[in-house]
Amino acid sequence: MKTQYTWNLCMAMALVILAACSKSEEYKDYMSNGEIIYPARADSIRAYPGEKRVLLTWLTTDPRIVYFNVFWNQGNDSVRVPATHAGNLNVPDTNSVTISDLEEGTYEFSVVSYDEDHNVSIPSLAQANAYGNNYRSTLLNRAVERTEFIAGSGFASIKWHESEGLEAGVEVLYTAGDGAERDLFVPKDTSLTRLPSYKAGTDIRYRTLHLPDTGAIDTFRTDYAIIPAPEMTYRELDKSRFSPVYLPGDVGSAWGWELPFLWDHNTAEGSGFHTPEVMLPQYFTFDLGVKAVLREMKIWQRQGAGMPYNAGNLKRFEVWGSNEPAPDGSFTGWVKLAECESIKPSGLPLGSVTQEDIDYSAAGESFTFPEDTPGVRYIRIKILENWSGSLSNHMMEVSFRGEF
Repeated sequence: MKTQYTWNLCMAMALVILAACSKSEEYKDYMSNGEIIYPARADSIRAYPGEKRVLLTWLTTDPRIVYFNVFWNQGNDSVRVPATHAGNLNVPDTNSVTISDLEEGTYEFSVVSYDEDHNVSIPSLAQANAYGNNYRSTLLNRAVERTEFIAGSGFASIKWHESEGLEAGVEVLYTAGDGAERDLFVPKDTSLTRLPSYKAGTDIRYRTLHLPDTGAIDTFRTDYAIIPAPEMTYRELDKSRFSPVYLPGDVGSAWGWELPFLWDHNTAEGSGFHTPEVMLPQYFTFDLGVKAVLREMKIWQRQGAGMPYNAGNLKRFEVWGSNEPAPDGSFTGWVKLAECESIKPSGLPLGSVTQEDIDYSAAGESFTFPEDTPGVRYIRIKILENWSGSLSNHMMEVSFRGEF
């Protein structure tokens, strides 16, 4: 029994010594090869989508990193990127690479760091889309609400509908008065655009810029759309500058309906100009307050039961203009600008009107002036006939548009 115990003790001691020798050899091997310290992984990796490409950026603080490998397509494609070192250990280094010639689709990228011994880091992952023709085919141009070209203003204007999605703006091409093509960028939050020195009668082209993502590095553009040449319109004369001119021979007022009521922006009953019963023709004069080439005049008839295209509403009249009215009230120095006749839309006989007739007269009846109309400051309206054939006449409001 004692012999067996001694044997077991000897064997145990031998095993301990053998183990100690083995550990010592392993330690020697470890010390000779050195401890393996892996390079730091790419930090704060970001992927920015573009047109058939993706931009990757990341930060590093490990000065031992020599290069990176970027993998995609399940590791089947890769690119080597030299490490950037600014030399300031307190500030992270920024590294980047643009992966180009990508098919349209979604990609996952893996960035791996390497030191000079080719030790590798844990990979850092990022995902992004590469966009192309499929995305471009879904893009729409920003909608145009209306266009306007006011004669004499020197510019055309475009009123836009609200921008949608990630629109970045609009590029506009138009022809200037000197015949040169001009371009203009319109930011997405702009609702009204003016085109300086626009040439009348020329079409406008535009295309819309889109970003597929808030961080996209490329802007996509739609095909150009054509805006037909805006119809020329004219500015309305400021009626606050109108004033009555009382010349010898001019017709007076009646029933408290005074001449200045013609430009008070009010067409209600009692707020118009009414003449007394005197022989025709009757005429009255007023000052526009500015010299203007008149293009359009609008007159509002008296409304109410049986009034439209009846009673003292004007049927035939002339518009005369002057810059130096003769003090004696004669027509010396005056030029006839237009011969006007009020037309009932329905053509029905006196006393019969349709709702269309009523609505048309209530909206104001327009009369135009010839192209060769000269610029004038003073207006004289000469009444030749009213709708009922009576001697007293009335008008509720008058306005003018033109170049001034």
